Amino acid sequence: MAEGVIYGLFHSGEIRYVGKTKKEPKVRLYSHLKGAEYGHRSHKSNWIRSVDYDVQVEVLEENPPNLDRAEIWWIAILRELGCRLTNGTDGGDGGSPSESAREKISAARKGKPLSATHREKIGVAVRGRVLTEEHRQKISASHEGRFYPRASDETRAKMRAAHAGKKLSPKHIAACVAGNIGKKRTEKAKAAMRAAHSRRTSEEKSKAALRGWSTRRGTDV
Repeated sequence: MAEGVIYGLFHSGEIRYVGKTKKEPKVRLYSHLKGAEYGHRSHKSNWIRSVDYDVQVEVLEENPPNLDRAEIWWIAILRELGCRLTNGTDGGDGGSPSESAREKISAARKGKPLSATHREKIGVAVRGRVLTEEHRQKISASHEGRFYPRASDETRAKMRAAHAGKKLSPKHIAACVAGNIGKKRTEKAKAAMRAAHSRRTSEEKSKAALRGWSTRRGTDV
């Protein structure tokens, strides 16, 4: 562990703090818990006390090329994803990095494909996040005006071929049914569904009707 690790502090599956260390992560967890117990005043310590010290530590990234830059990157990406981090700074050596430093860190990591392990760590970190209403509105605003073209006939044919012969498990069918119970669709969504339905051939409509019937019965075709 010569280079160190980026770690996260979690409670009930939700990440609330990102840090860096060249020690064992459990040692840093102990340090955070003792600091909160001794009355340290910070957003992080207040959070630890509020959850009665029920905090877990998880390694997010091992041996990054630059520990300070990696910490800044993790804090930035998790905040962007809506995680309610208690970090008092943007990472690094403390304080807030300049705009120039942010751009250099971003450029250094752009174009580098994330490993499966790295992607899984991000997934674990954001799985328990709770989005604020303000963040939800920002996500909605960022999607307005975007154009999502309809898949070409060739692409649709490939998708059908890839799914041909596959049968949904009873658990999958039950999840689909449960997910649609009580679901209200906007007029815009209804219009899009009617338009999509009108483009189907008679054969496609018959197959869709049969699938719907089998789903309601809890069986598969």
